[in-house]
This record gives sequence, structure tokens and C-alpha cells, in this order.
Amino acid sequence: MNWIRRMVMKKLKQSQYYGIGLLVLMLVVFWAVFKVLAPTTFGSPAKLATYMKSALIYAVGGCGLYFICVMGPFDMSVGANIVLSSIIACNASEKFGYAGLIIAPLICGTIIGLINGVVYIKLHISSLIVTCALSLIYEAFSVYATNGKNVILVFQDECTEHSVIIRST
Repeated sequence: MNWIRRMVMKKLKQSQYYGIGLLVLMLVVFWAVFKVLAPTTFGSPAKLATYMKSALIYAVGGCGLYFICVMGPFDMSVGANIVLSSIIACNASEKFGYAGLIIAPLICGTIIGLINGVVYIKLHISSLIVTCALSLIYEAFSVYATNGKNVILVFQDECTEHSVIIRST
């Protein structure tokens, strides 16, 4: 008799509806517990609608993060890479003009990508940890390169007599 119960439980746990049923059961149990603990302030339809609306934001974000994590390695240092590359582009353009404005960020982005890849491959650390940690370092380099101030680059276009302003904070 015991083996029948174990076999039924094994089949039940393998079912695609087991997890959903367990979540619904947990939802009902927790709702009942909190309804008993605070009957006047918990469980009314208006309150439930408010809870669902606020939970929806986090649920959508969690689903998005789930798909990102399931896809495998990804880069969290893209923003810091863009900031550092744009600051270096502004500094290089003051010395080398348009060539510095185009070539410097390409070189900077390539070096940052190479550093991220080498640390990830050689040290066998999760890409999430590597790129998150390195993005903090890149942001620190950005602050150091600008002394904590805005970088503004103004180009005068001789043909149209317009100014192009590039601002990096």
C-alpha cells in the first residue's frame, strides 16, 4: 500500500500542474491566515485590487529577469561602458578632432569587452558577477576622468554654422 502512495506522489510531482496547484494552495492559505489576523484591513476587494496592481510590476520584472538569466551569460556593464567610452571620446576629440571622436570609443569599448571576456573565461566567475563588479570599476574610472563634473564637447560646423554639443555625465 505504501508503494502505491509513493508512486502516485511521484507521478503527481512530475505533472505540469503540480507547481501551479501548490502555488494556488499557498495563496489561499496565506490569504486565510492574514484575513484571520487582520479582518478589517486585509482581504477586501479594493485592497486585493491594490495588492494585485502593485505585485504586477514586480511579477513582470521578475519574468523578464528570469528569461535573461535562463539565456545564459549576459553583460551588465553596458551602461558603464557607454559612459566611459563617451568620456574618452570627448577627451580624444579635443586632441584629434572627428577621428578621435570615432576611433577612441571603439577602442575603449573593445578593451572593456576584452577585459570582461578574459575575466569571465579565465576566472570561471558568473558573467553577472563579473560584469556587475567591473561596471563599478568602469564608473569609478569615469568619475576620475571627469573629476566628477559634466563633460561638454562643442563642435562648430563650418558649413552650416551650427554647434553640436555632446554631454556626458
